[in-house]
Amino acid sequence: MTTISVVKLTTLSCLFLSAAAVKNLPAKTTLVSTIEELATANTQAAPGDTIALKDGTYRISSYGIAVRSAGLTFKSQSGIRDNVVVSGAGMTGDIEYGFWVDANRVTIRDLTIQNVYYHCIQTNVNRDSLRVINCVLRDAREQLLKVPYSSSVSDPSEGGLVEGCLFEFSAGIASQYYTGGIDCHFAKNWIVKNNVFKGIRSPEDQVAEHAVHFWNNSEGTLVENNSIINCDRGIGLGLGDSPHKGGIIRNNMIYHAKLSGVDNADVGIALETCPDAKVYHNTVFFDNDYPNAIEYRFAATKNVFIVNNLTNKTIALRDGASANVSNNITNAQASWFASPATGDLHINSNALNAIDHGTDFDSLMSDIDGEPRYSGTIDIGADEYFASRVLWFSPKKGDPFGLTGTGARRSISFFNLSGRKIRSLSENIMSGCIIQYPGKDREHSNAAVCFSKLRGRDSQKP
Repeated sequence: MTTISVVKLTTLSCLFLSAAAVKNLPAKTTLVSTIEELATANTQAAPGDTIALKDGTYRISSYGIAVRSAGLTFKSQSGIRDNVVVSGAGMTGDIEYGFWVDANRVTIRDLTIQNVYYHCIQTNVNRDSLRVINCVLRDAREQLLKVPYSSSVSDPSEGGLVEGCLFEFSAGIASQYYTGGIDCHFAKNWIVKNNVFKGIRSPEDQVAEHAVHFWNNSEGTLVENNSIINCDRGIGLGLGDSPHKGGIIRNNMIYHAKLSGVDNADVGIALETCPDAKVYHNTVFFDNDYPNAIEYRFAATKNVFIVNNLTNKTIALRDGASANVSNNITNAQASWFASPATGDLHINSNALNAIDHGTDFDSLMSDIDGEPRYSGTIDIGADEYFASRVLWFSPKKGDPFGLTGTGARRSISFFNLSGRKIRSLSENIMSGCIIQYPGKDREHSNAAVCFSKLRGRDSQKP
């Protein structure tokens, strides 16, 4: 017995050391070019590894890509999301998922995921720190990204990030009403930012789910800097008596045209059984007949702030809710915007009622584009308006040029001849100051011809 005990202890000790050694092994990157190589790399991956996909189309052969190792990253090698397509067999085919995520800290980035029966990406319950960055999620029969709920699990899915993605149906409409963009149950402290949602619409008599929806005891969601175009419903926190706690909805643009055929246009932003939420600096413009841009509903919705929003429809109290509603505009005109028909709701000089009429709220320092907001001249809505003028010059590195004018609040960006931004200065640029051209590398050589786009509230000259 003594000998057996020693053997067992030795074995356990070896196992413990082996696990510790594996944990400290450096992560590796595996480059793949076929769906078979992708499946093998996924099966063999250790926690923290990266799987990089060469440009091409990867057609899933069964079920979906099941991710079970923590900390994995799936990305395109090129970083160009349109060049790497992970595809199922269509919305009525037999491939259920693009990625089915059953691990924490998984990152999926720079990919297109499309043509699946259920969801382009779905997690299991209680899976934390999912990152979906710069992806296209397209043409799933149900919600494009899904986080589910189970009554037997007491911990939420926490700390997710969805950033810089496109969610769309290629036909401009879904295949059924039971669909949506992001649908998260029992999720905590997620961030959804800088995404575009298009055509999340029902072809049936029932309305589709929201472009962005967190409910079923979710809390602390931040939804900011998104563009939502021709979706049945925009952003929702809570639903009926299924609650959401807290949350911020800010700097989003939501547009819905008057569409022919089936059109179940509904509200742009909805709070339902959602206490302690903040909705501010959003722009909602509808060309359809739905009467409300923003709704707050049910008695549990209280201690809510709805501030500095720009709409052409009503901000509506429903079913006994309460909120602090202030400094919103609900009669915006199409002429105030750059191109409403394409969903571009950046304001122009016609939006005099919105320009400089915002109030300081929640220390928001930037607009939907990251342009600065300055106390005392804050605009209502998602966009901060600046008159723009292009200045052409041929600088050498470090060459100074001066600015004239009376305004003190300006930002300046430098572009090369192909139109790519190469430098940006967003600090206060005072009138009469001298700015040095900030070229530092070969692209910005002494012979380079560049131009700047200087944004300010009055005229400037180089």
